[in-house]
Amino acid sequence: RIPYTMSGGQSYFDRAEIKDIISYLRLIANGSDDPAFIRAVTTPKRGVGQSTLEILGTFAGQWQCSLFEAVFKGGLDAKLPDRQLKPLREFGNFIRQLEERADGSGEDAAEILDDMMKAINYEYYLYDNFDDRQAQSKWENVVDFTGWLKEKCTGGKDGEAPEKSLLELTQMVALMTMLEGKDEEQDAVRMSTLHASKGLEFPHVFLIGVEEGILPHKGDPDAPFETLGARIQEERRLMYVGITRAQRT
Repeated sequence: RIPYTMSGGQSYFDRAEIKDIISYLRLIANGSDDPAFIRAVTTPKRGVGQSTLEILGTFAGQWQCSLFEAVFKGGLDAKLPDRQLKPLREFGNFIRQLEERADGSGEDAAEILDDMMKAINYEYYLYDNFDDRQAQSKWENVVDFTGWLKEKCTGGKDGEAPEKSLLELTQMVALMTMLEGKDEEQDAVRMSTLHASKGLEFPHVFLIGVEEGILPHKGDPDAPFETLGARIQEERRLMYVGITRAQRT
């Protein structure tokens, strides 16, 4: 009955692919969200690179406006050549169209979401940038997430609750990501794997299961000597990580 928290388990909303999709929703809900703009405009790639963003950032600073707002300001034409400006404006118009549809005008939020996913071609981006297994796993997460969003749009089973607009849905997701992890018990033992503890420090550390067959791991008794040697080296490295997490004892 000792209270504990688990370290190293990745939050659902911390997955890169989920953050990518949420960045679009956040930008639709709030054009002043610069981090969401940067993530959305560069993922998937659409010809907007670091140098374009730097010029846009400087320009936005001069006008004291958001990056998204700066995209449509007239003076930007003088700062960027057409090949850099065009993809920025195309992206800006795309987000504006989604904004107009998402503000509760009565259009089905699930349909807007489908149109958005089709337009950004995220599945193609995943398979183009990751190996097939990783891409498939990431895409399944995205499908699950968008499916969950669509359920929320229609108020769950049998349409019990009134439909949410895409804007309301985005605000709900933003709130959930902010609140996630806030209710963890602080006065508790923090449990973690050795791998997940890398880079962290604690006043006192207990290494559990340091016994033959667990750590060191029993492994394959028929493994060649070279493999055995490499495994022992890896276990020593892991043990060193564990020991050096402790600040005092």
